[in-house]
Amino acid sequence: MPVIQADVSTSLGTGAKAWQLTWFTFMLAGQAGLIALLLTSCISKSLEPRLPVLYNLYIILILESAVHSLLLFTGQYMNDTIDQVACLSQAALVRAIDSAFIISAFAFVFESWRRAVRGSERAKNGALRICIALGLPYLTFLLYLLITVMDGIRSPQHLFRNPESFFCTYFDGTFTGGLVLYVEMMVGAFGMFIIQILFGRIYHRRRQAADKIGLDASCNGPLFLRILTFTILEIVGCTLYTAAFTGREQDAMAHAYSTYVSIVPFVNFLVFATQKDILQAWGLIPESNSRKYVDDTTHSTQSGLSTTIFVP
Repeated sequence: MPVIQADVSTSLGTGAKAWQLTWFTFMLAGQAGLIALLLTSCISKSLEPRLPVLYNLYIILILESAVHSLLLFTGQYMNDTIDQVACLSQAALVRAIDSAFIISAFAFVFESWRRAVRGSERAKNGALRICIALGLPYLTFLLYLLITVMDGIRSPQHLFRNPESFFCTYFDGTFTGGLVLYVEMMVGAFGMFIIQILFGRIYHRRRQAADKIGLDASCNGPLFLRILTFTILEIVGCTLYTAAFTGREQDAMAHAYSTYVSIVPFVNFLVFATQKDILQAWGLIPESNSRKYVDDTTHSTQSGLSTTIFVP
């Protein structure tokens, strides 16, 4: 088996240092925010219970920030040559964590939709389903990690960092060498798009039912918007990934994809941290004296929709 010895040569684009520091700033700010959000969700007793898949998503987003910041941590982010072991390690970890994120994001969207439909009812085989949803991202993480490490050792010439990027990647044009991740992203984006349509139907029908009996259905709005945000992020990421890494010369698209990657943790932090109970737990807004809704609101059998309030 060949041994990696040479460094990966790379040249940085115009204004590279400013862009690199901007990307890392957003990345680390999002990571710090997500860590605070995860700790608050786990420790605070005043918060509504969240889905287990959401905690899993927090963890994977935190790890994704750390993986993409590897060149910053090793001090090589402004180097013209990058140690090939470090480059291969990051490329393998990036592909592995990207795959884990796609699956965990889809699991969150699916479980949120399922809870919106069924409320807080305990479903048959629910524990098994949740275990699969929690474990599958890490299984694919290990699979992608091993495949990329083996490919990178066998063909190190396909390791590179685009001049308009802040992380190493591996792409050789084969199915296992990059296309499989694109397929996974396409499937994940399409699945979340379908669920978004189903969410839209639920949201519309709930508002109609609530208006008829004089209830405020605005509580469904934040959940709908969070799922919409995930769908948009996934579709944008899939498009930019395809355009940026089909070759080494796609500098403009690689720049756009790097910007996208750097803001994903921060955007997700904003999406979840702006929930009312989170802001109350952090003391940013005053707590309400009374609860407007309760968790065990009865189900409407006529409309076929749960009116249970759920905070994902």
